Amino acid sequence: MIKKIGIDIVANKRIKKLLKNEKFIKRILSDEELATFNTFTLEKRKVEYLAGRFAAKEALVKAIGSQDGEFNFNRVSVLNDADGTPIVKHCFDNLIIHVSISHENEYTVSMVIIEKN
Repeated sequence: MIKKIGIDIVANKRIKKLLKNEKFIKRILSDEELATFNTFTLEKRKVEYLAGRFAAKEALVKAIGSQDGEFNFNRVSVLNDADGTPIVKHCFDNLIIHVSISHENEYTVSMVIIEKN
């Protein structure tokens, strides 16, 4: 049963400006995501990846809400399964989290659907 839904859209040019901000990147990406991010050589791919993870985590925050007003983005990983489908690796008990990420030239959008387990 669907419990909550969250959606977020990010301007890719905003993320592009933040590519040199290592502090921002480490605040957003988990260690696993950072390892993948660092394998990319093309700036466009780095922007897409970072924008996708940022949008997905913002959508997740909107879906779950933040009970204490704080959400540690780098403690949640948005990875890809063998087929390339994004999946959320998380520590939220009794929740099934579905995520979709879509890229367009100027924007990246993500939607999160949360089900009770």
